[in-house]
Amino acid sequence: MQNLLSTFKSKQAGILLDALQKANDEEFSRFVLENINAISAWLHSEEFEKEHLQEPFPPLLNPKFLELESSRYCANLAWNLNLPLNIAGGGGG
Repeated sequence: MQNLLSTFKSKQAGILLDALQKANDEEFSRFVLENINAISAWLHSEEFEKEHLQEPFPPLLNPKFLELESSRYCANLAWNLNLPLNIAGGGGG
């Protein structure tokens, strides 16, 4: 994991490490590893840095572009990714 995080800015690496430690969940860890490029791109994007970097629990993926099916992703995964409820709940609005 250390090598993976070496390409991250320190604040972004801290956000990801904090999420992994708090979750302590094998499914979440596997999801992060399988999607590390998308997570890295999002955490280093201008939009993330301007709109989410200072939040106490920033989303690990861009919630504007996610289409999650509740049958495929559990609420626990959405919680660990810090996704807004209206996205994780499959819509709403």
